[in-house]
Amino acid sequence: MIDITRIGMMLLKTAVVHGVSAARTPHKVSLDELMKDFNTSITETTQPQERTGLRQVEGVAEVGVTTDETVKHQKREMAKEMLLLEAHLVQKCKIHGKACDCCQKHPLMLEALANETIGITGDNSYREIADWAREVAPIVTAESSASGQYDDQYPELARQLRDMRKKVMM
Repeated sequence: MIDITRIGMMLLKTAVVHGVSAARTPHKVSLDELMKDFNTSITETTQPQERTGLRQVEGVAEVGVTTDETVKHQKREMAKEMLLLEAHLVQKCKIHGKACDCCQKHPLMLEALANETIGITGDNSYREIADWAREVAPIVTAESSASGQYDDQYPELARQLRDMRKKVMM
């Protein structure tokens, strides 16, 4: 998909090159000539770029997101998953007293985010989150919730998760 702002900038650049401006009367330039330059601009700027984390914007390389920005994003995503799972655990993974599958997706996402963050940062403190998520996954399924076997454990799991979430959000 082509960004409309980028197209507008390329048209403006092409118009300026050919002497078209609000302050002057435009030179007589054929539409074909304008479109030739415009098409060249699109071809030059939309060629596939190597996956280096760099973006090409109007011919100037722009650095992609930093590691700090990525980690901040990861931590926010983990915190959101933790908040949702924490609320579900307080409700014993049930909606109106009936078991639901709400709880089982969040540990998987938490584990994935934590492992990815370890890979980005090398910080093994996220291992606690990944390990915790893997350990609780079997007891937060709809079937486990329906059994009632873990109803007394869910509030404690919510407390543990709350403590981990507070660390992540610092």
